[in-house]
This record gives sequence, structure tokens and C-alpha cells, in this order.
Amino acid sequence: MILHNSRVDSTGYDRTRSVLKALSSYKLNIYIANPEWGINKKTGQCSKENIQMNEIIQSSSTLLKLREFCVSFKAVIAGNSISDIVAWIEKYKNESFAHLRTFATGLIAEGLNNKLKALKRDMYGRAGNRLIEIKMVASLTG
Repeated sequence: MILHNSRVDSTGYDRTRSVLKALSSYKLNIYIANPEWGINKKTGQCSKENIQMNEIIQSSSTLLKLREFCVSFKAVIAGNSISDIVAWIEKYKNESFAHLRTFATGLIAEGLNNKLKALKRDMYGRAGNRLIEIKMVASLTG
């Protein structure tokens, strides 16, 4: 992982890299996906680990992009609005990061696969492939 703007003190000690070594990638994933992790809900006080992880994430444009991606996806899914999901996919389907782009475009294919499977289950034993094809086209075009 390449970090930008690492924190080097006057002795040449790179604090950011030492913190990264001390914390696992699992913890980094938690703090990227959940910015509020490590904040006391009653008092609003941040843990030392939360402060360190936010410094690391803020110092890397890649980690910031990942955080934006994760947080916006969670918000879209929690919102339960098809138009928001479509807008989210449109925003990220041309993303410069290949993994993010693949995930966003994969959602489109998954949605179509699930819709086709649901239609096939509904139509099982009742009609031929031609009627299933007509119903699939009708469901996609409205």
C-alpha cells in the first residue's frame, strides 16, 4: 500500500507506517467502511485508535476514495430506493479503480440474473422459453 503525506517527525521516524504495521488490515477495513467506529455513542469521544486510523485514511487519496465508496453504498442500500441505486451505479461504473468499477457493474448483472431466476420460478411448468423471454423483456422495459 502506498501512503501519501506520511507523518515523519524530526528524528526521521515515520509514525504512519508504524501505526499501519501495528493495526491489521481487518481493522483498516472496519475504519474505512465505518467512519464512526471507535466513537463513544453516549459521549461522542473518539478512541485513540479512531484518531490514528482517521489520520491514516485522510493522508491517502486511495483510502479516502474507498471510504467514500463504502459509505455511499451503505447509504444507498439502507435507503431502499431503486433510483438511488441506479444513480450510484452510474456514478461508479466508470471508476478509475478497477475493483470498484467491477463491483458497480457487477450489480447490474446480478440484478438481471435475479430477475430472470424469479421469472423462471414463477413460470416453471406453465410456459415455454418464448413466454419467459417476452415477460423478461416486458419487465425490463416497464
